[in-house]
Amino acid sequence: MSSAWNAIASSYAAELTTSSEDVHFGVGIPGNRDLAIIAPLSGGIVIDLGCGSGENLVALARMGFRPFGVDSSEQQLATARKLLLQQSVEASLTLGDLSALGEGGIPPADLVLSVGAAHFFGSIETFVGLCSSLLKPGGDLVISVPHPVDMVTQVAERDGAREVVLESYFPMDGQVRNAHYWRRFAGRVSLAEGLIEYLWRPGHLVNTLVSSGFELRGMWEPEYTSRGTVPCAFRDPDPWFVAEFYKRVPQYLITKATKKRIEES
Repeated sequence: MSSAWNAIASSYAAELTTSSEDVHFGVGIPGNRDLAIIAPLSGGIVIDLGCGSGENLVALARMGFRPFGVDSSEQQLATARKLLLQQSVEASLTLGDLSALGEGGIPPADLVLSVGAAHFFGSIETFVGLCSSLLKPGGDLVISVPHPVDMVTQVAERDGAREVVLESYFPMDGQVRNAHYWRRFAGRVSLAEGLIEYLWRPGHLVNTLVSSGFELRGMWEPEYTSRGTVPCAFRDPDPWFVAEFYKRVPQYLITKATKKRIEES
């Protein structure tokens, strides 16, 4: 994924306005201050898998965490370094494909966070196993992925009007290629070329977490809300999507689970 993502990273980032004042879980949805998914932890180790341009690293540091960021894009990590310097925040950054991430000097974590990265993995089991290997017993895992309903929802133009069309919820091999939802949200920029994404259905994710030694803590499907109240938003959203589409289709699926301690297993 790294080469494809490097090619679109700057174009994608240009479409967004992202604050480092609050942990965000996706574009156009409430952040942690409203959802209360992550609790502050002074001195706690957090690993942000797919940290991007670093806004969540800053927000997590302000919550008392010691942040470690991992991303496959050199360009985004360079942006993150600048932001961390500007905000006087210390964080360790690692360049690498998440699927090949080893110990890499990163200590066992109290929290592993992944926003907008896990759905590039073809295997939920592989990703959850990776996260488990990075967590302390009793540590929390928070994953936010594009909502599977959104990933398979198309917008059709018929008789001069737009219609919402639901495609197959069970795409072949779980793959979504050149996902139309990227082009839709980003407006004028076709960002999805060359990307292969995977649909993460809630039942599959929950069953994998349970069978991998996690205890489910919660699942959220936040409603899209206005730009002024969210930490991450598109700069120039299509008014039709704001007024019509977002009211019908959930945008993100957020899951929190705790790695069981040995005595609990």
